[in-house]
Amino acid sequence: MVNDKTKKQLLFTSLVLAVAIFSLGIVFGWYLDNMRSNDILEIIQQNELDTESYLVEQQYIESFDKELACEVLENRVPVLNDQLGEVGHKLVYYKGKNVFEKDEFDYLQRKHFILKVRFWNMLSYLKKNCDYEGIVILYFYEENHQESTNQGYALDDLNKEYNYSLTILSFDVNYDKEPLIGILKDRYDIETTPTIIYNDKIKTEGFVSVDELKEILKVLQSTSSRLEDSDQIFTNI
Repeated sequence: MVNDKTKKQLLFTSLVLAVAIFSLGIVFGWYLDNMRSNDILEIIQQNELDTESYLVEQQYIESFDKELACEVLENRVPVLNDQLGEVGHKLVYYKGKNVFEKDEFDYLQRKHFILKVRFWNMLSYLKKNCDYEGIVILYFYEENHQESTNQGYALDDLNKEYNYSLTILSFDVNYDKEPLIGILKDRYDIETTPTIIYNDKIKTEGFVSVDELKEILKVLQSTSSRLEDSDQIFTNI
């Protein structure tokens, strides 16, 4: 039979092992959270550097050769687009897993939001000054909203087909950490979700299927040469 002393030793050993395993779990969890945060922050920082480089190139080359400046800047678009898309998908994934502290996630989300607006400004510059033919979509949605979710999937499918000729920038209409969202909502008179703005020319409200999206892009491409930058066709199709 096991005496009292042996029982106490077994209990103590079991307790030490339990504490050790629990502590290792906490440390490992912290390590994973830190690794995920660093992963996203690294992409964001690279995007910021690429954007700064983009702006410096724009100012420098533009003073000598505008045509060359446009060519160089357009070559930057796919890189910046990919970086923002990667950060966006990772933020959505990690948010669903609840792996970030709230303050840390809010910081990364706000940085991502600001970079998207900055990228949109850069694309607007290209369209006005370089005859940039890429299509820019601004997608306004709500979280935990089925129609918005379905629209997001449809836009993902569209993006895969059009690749780098299409840029989709998505904005949560209820995001209250950045005042810029209010400015965007006022400018485009966003009253419902999902709402999509195509090249600042066409506006649709409610769910739009992939086939309907393709038709809208065809209309946009066929009329773009006849539309001035100031023209807007805000209509449901």
